[in-house]
Amino acid sequence: VGIQAIKMPIGESTALTAANTMANYYLPARGGMVVRAAYMKRVYGFPLARYGALTVSITGLTILVAAAIGLIGVIASASISGDMNQRGLLTFTGVAIAVVLGVGAAVLLSGYAKGDGRFAEVVRGFRSGMTMWAESRANLGIFLLWTVGLFAAQGFRLWLSFRAVGVPVDLPGMMVIQATAAVAFVLALTPGNIGLKEGAVVFSASLLNIDPDLALLASLIDRAAALIVTFGVGLASVRYLARRTAGGFPDEAQETT
Repeated sequence: VGIQAIKMPIGESTALTAANTMANYYLPARGGMVVRAAYMKRVYGFPLARYGALTVSITGLTILVAAAIGLIGVIASASISGDMNQRGLLTFTGVAIAVVLGVGAAVLLSGYAKGDGRFAEVVRGFRSGMTMWAESRANLGIFLLWTVGLFAAQGFRLWLSFRAVGVPVDLPGMMVIQATAAVAFVLALTPGNIGLKEGAVVFSASLLNIDPDLALLASLIDRAAALIVTFGVGLASVRYLARRTAGGFPDEAQETT
């Protein structure tokens, strides 16, 4: 929104995000992105190609942030608390390095990604989106701060879920678990990422020598808490957006861009 210089009211932006999150549970993968794209196109005339490029770049940036935070957590867990076994350290470190190299390769190969293949299209979109971010570094900084803040909020909710089942997890360990869950969310393949996030939590918790059964229970509690908020706020947001649109909001929005 900032890159496109759209003046969207904070209430509408919040409602759109909530509706987008709820829609992820109704459509395959991250279907909420499609809903958001359609709304932005209809109301603000946001070009779909530009939206797609930014979405691909946002996915890459989010994965990089999660990999960096998770790697910090791995090092801290291994060297400070000693909670992570050597196998877990090597596994997570290898995955984090592979992620960084993969994103970097996508950038380097973007100049050579020609043709109509799916991979070439994704790589070109990523490069295009990163170019937009480079031209608007202030918005990039805001996005990164927002991503870290959201990461912390979701991690805190998951930490409370572990506490609820009697498993205290320290900060480095929580960074590892939340980083893995965040990557699974970004690469969602099922509606609402159901099953994938829970599997990611159990996997990363096992690296910290946490009982898989308790980790699964904690992840289910976290999912229940997320569903309550998602549908409670999401349904109200859909009604809010519908009223705004029905009230002639699209015309007003075009005047503020």
